[in-house]
Amino acid sequence: MQQQQKISALSFGQFAIGTNNAESTLVISKRGGTTLATYRIYPLAHGQPGHYLLTAYLAFTPLIITIPPFDITRSGSQALRIENFDFDPVITDGSGAALLIVGATLKTNGAGGTYGDGNYTGVMNITINW
Repeated sequence: MQQQQKISALSFGQFAIGTNNAESTLVISKRGGTTLATYRIYPLAHGQPGHYLLTAYLAFTPLIITIPPFDITRSGSQALRIENFDFDPVITDGSGAALLIVGATLKTNGAGGTYGDGNYTGVMNITINW
């Protein structure tokens, strides 16, 4: 039976949002490194790409990965959108395992209002076909 094991979750680190009068984005690359921010998001502590170990697949098999956009939320605040997932094509090794490294873009809605301080959470669904 195929399995997915989270080695390290996709994280956008800590950031501040100045105003929400236009869409702002925060990009975590699949390669890690410097966070790219636009408009009114200000990175305070770096995030990291997600690392997921995929096991028990057929050896040397291309895996078709799909990750739909989703929201992360915090009680009493607007949702932040996670989209534009960034990852390399995945092919299993001789033991039927592969490492999926995922970057993504976090986006404000640009509709005014504020985002509260604290942790935002959500569920990323990874669909794998082969």
